[in-house]
Amino acid sequence: RLVTAGGLTYTVESTSPAGALGAASVMLADGQWAVPRGLPVAPTAASDGAAANDVVARAQSFADAGGTLTVDSSRPTPLSGANVRASGSGPYAITSSALVGMVLSGWDYSHTTYVADQNTRVGYRADVGYELSGDWKPDDLAGWFSSRGRLWVNANGAINPGDIVFFSDPLPSGQGGSGSAPAQSTVFGNVYDVGVYAGDNKVVRASAGGVQTQTLDAQTMADVALVARPQWSAPEGGAAASEQQGGSAGGGATSGSDASSSASQPGAQAPAA
Repeated sequence: RLVTAGGLTYTVESTSPAGALGAASVMLADGQWAVPRGLPVAPTAASDGAAANDVVARAQSFADAGGTLTVDSSRPTPLSGANVRASGSGPYAITSSALVGMVLSGWDYSHTTYVADQNTRVGYRADVGYELSGDWKPDDLAGWFSSRGRLWVNANGAINPGDIVFFSDPLPSGQGGSGSAPAQSTVFGNVYDVGVYAGDNKVVRASAGGVQTQTLDAQTMADVALVARPQWSAPEGGAAASEQQGGSAGGGATSGSDASSSASQPGAQAPAA
């Protein structure tokens, strides 16, 4: 039977599938599994190499800030519109959602109110269709990308630098307790965290120690169930972040992807899960 909830269509099955699709599946109260259907299993748009270099450089700028940032959801970040630097001394607050939101907004660390008096766009920006300064969570962003056909199930590791990666867990800590789960998940695809893929099997994400560039070991990669490829737009005059910080993004998780094509150029129609 088919079930629709939270923007996804599920089939109810007796067991959870292996891999990324299993991580995005929902365990029901009766022990059966609601398995998402209809999501692509490969990117639906080509990658943009220039945008990728800029996006990764700007994400890395927050990791390079080191101990000036700490994960704290109780205090405002520049994304809220607050002048964080003027409100007190560091370490300043950041969250995974705020990190990705600032990158999507075209900002780097030095052009936010962590350092400056106002936030300034210096790089490629992605229009995600709603106000990023609001109270949103990683699964909200995943749902929005899915509604625009830019989200896919990470079935074959086809991730490129600059892609947004979503971490999913069908039984996150504290959910239902003792291996049980609520009758219906309110979290899109079981998403609990988000980061920016930097290439070479690394991701920039906010964690307990602040913003870090982490290597995706096998266990962590197993949680990368969903991936999105934003449609980036360059600022007038070109992106400053990648020019100032130098370097280019590393390779994708697999070879053979076209990193020089325009992000708005559609790829081949991807099969669906």
